Amino acid sequence: MDDRKLSKALSYYLRHAPHEIGLQLQAGGWVELSDLVQKLSQRGIQAGAEDLRRITQNSDKQRFA
Repeated sequence: MDDRKLSKALSYYLRHAPHEIGLQLQAGGWVELSDLVQKLSQRGIQAGAEDLRRITQNSDKQRFA
């Protein structure tokens, strides 16, 4: 999956529909990185921790922290 599509998937699942992949967000909207990687994988989105770090650090829209 290219970075743009991965960024959009992250935005969707983290901001709008965490329940669709079985994520329970912590206070402030936080989620464990390992949980996110696992849940994305279960949906067929192959992205490792380094991929997610790259996406969040390079996002020009500053959607991720």
